[in-house]
Amino acid sequence: MLDVTLQDGGYEFYCPSCRAPMQWFLVRHILSSVMSDEELRKSLDTINENYVKGQPDIRQCSSCGTNQQRDFTKQWDNDRSKVVCDECTHKAGRVMFFCWYCRQPWRPGFKGCGNSKCDGSAAKLKELQQCCTKKIPPDSECPNTRACPKCGTLIYHIDFCKHMKCKKCGCSFCFVCMRLQNSDESWPCGGAYELCSVAPRQTSLPD
Repeated sequence: MLDVTLQDGGYEFYCPSCRAPMQWFLVRHILSSVMSDEELRKSLDTINENYVKGQPDIRQCSSCGTNQQRDFTKQWDNDRSKVVCDECTHKAGRVMFFCWYCRQPWRPGFKGCGNSKCDGSAAKLKELQQCCTKKIPPDSECPNTRACPKCGTLIYHIDFCKHMKCKKCGCSFCFVCMRLQNSDESWPCGGAYELCSVAPRQTSLPD
């Protein structure tokens, strides 16, 4: 059961008799009773890796190996893909960043993370295609992540209405229908809480 679950990328375990989910402390207790310390360590590492792969908002810093989770309630530091590593920051005594997409240390002075092998655009498009949906009153089933139609910065909807202003370039647009605010500051889709059509998931980024 363990080998099949881990090979399939799983990290949750179920009772073979009733299929009820097993609590983690019980799984660890069972494994520790039948495995050597080395076997247990490898199994736990694989379970942890599978868990991280299944969580879209968790990434592992390549420098220290710790897992970091994005907190969308915090202010982004100019770029959504620029993430603070708490462990590296603590060790270095100064704020240390890594790239959310390639997981390499952030290199200042470059457009993006500065790592030549980072394919950030492809990763952004993948996130736009796979992100969850949420209800934005009064509409429903709207992707919770959109790319700014002007600069391509990914924006995550946290709360309140459908009208959005990109903090990076200042572009104002509707998060639901993706139409831009008019030059006279009116909205082609109506008021902040008026019904409008949900635009499909984005498949390209602005140049």
